[in-house]
Amino acid sequence: MEDDPFADLKVDSQSFLDVMDGRTSCPKCGKSRKYYCYTCYVPVVGIEHKIPKVKLPFKIDIIKHPSECDGKSTSGHARVIAPDDVTIYTYPCIPDYLDRDRVVLLFPGDGSINMAALAEKFSPPSYNNKKEDKSKVDSGSCVAQTDELYPYCKRSPSNGDQHTCTEVYNDILSSPDRESVVDHEHDQTSTESLCDSTSLANTDITCQKNENSASKKRKHLVDNKEVKRSKLMTENTKRLEVKPPFDKVIIIDSTWNQTKRISSDERLRGLTCLELKTRHSNFWRHQKDLPPTYLSTIEAIYYFVRDYHDIFLASEKYDGRYDNLLFFFTFMYNKIKNMYDGGKNLKAYRQRVEKSKSKV
Repeated sequence: MEDDPFADLKVDSQSFLDVMDGRTSCPKCGKSRKYYCYTCYVPVVGIEHKIPKVKLPFKIDIIKHPSECDGKSTSGHARVIAPDDVTIYTYPCIPDYLDRDRVVLLFPGDGSINMAALAEKFSPPSYNNKKEDKSKVDSGSCVAQTDELYPYCKRSPSNGDQHTCTEVYNDILSSPDRESVVDHEHDQTSTESLCDSTSLANTDITCQKNENSASKKRKHLVDNKEVKRSKLMTENTKRLEVKPPFDKVIIIDSTWNQTKRISSDERLRGLTCLELKTRHSNFWRHQKDLPPTYLSTIEAIYYFVRDYHDIFLASEKYDGRYDNLLFFFTFMYNKIKNMYDGGKNLKAYRQRVEKSKSKV
């Protein structure tokens, strides 16, 4: 086992778990449990307010195989820490998903894609590649066109119910002639007005006053234009993000040899399948002949949410808000590593080392 694979995570203190002596009763069923009840999915009496809670950006349904050992499964971690967003069902119980287009299945397979590919699939097309009539881009049509061109664009919180039109606005402003044309027309108008005033007044004093007035007015208009532009750019330069095309994620909780029965269920057929290929498991539970990319349930949930944030909310720097999903997992990892003299002799660890050496 690695020395400290979770050093960069922002996980709450687990010291109170270390000092817990013996078992405690579950507040619901009354059964003796250690840290939380793996049938009721609640913390034991006395530590209810010490367990961190995490709010997820979407709902998760975990379909658990009936043969999966409740005490060893990590799906309970997610339910205890994110109780408002995670629901666990025991197969063959699977909910009816009416809006199947808004549901994805996290499961590796022939037709599975990663999160980046999903985002690219629903990315808004480049506006510059669209030969739109610029005359239609006004305050009224801009919103309508955005709704049509960018059906998955995230709505701008600063503009109420309107979409941000960053690319449309930048396309207009980026014209190399726009500034010179506007300023030239404005200067010409001001000059003509100034000449008319000079000829009528026929005095240097009046001309000077009008010139100063026109200069100040022109400067005010230019400054006001820059202020408005700066304000508009501030509101609209927020990244035009892709709205995730799903509201719910289904995750299968079982040994990998048992997943086929659930994944092939007709009630899950036709769903978009996503996969995690770049993450390696730190799970201590041995599963024979499986690659290190096959994650435990709680690892899969955590890395899926992280990928979601990094890809769909790229303008928001990740601040560790989901790290506590691994609260129990990291605690148990360190506990087992200490119990087994670093954990290097565990079957799961030895298998990963052998597989990594064979690839070299």
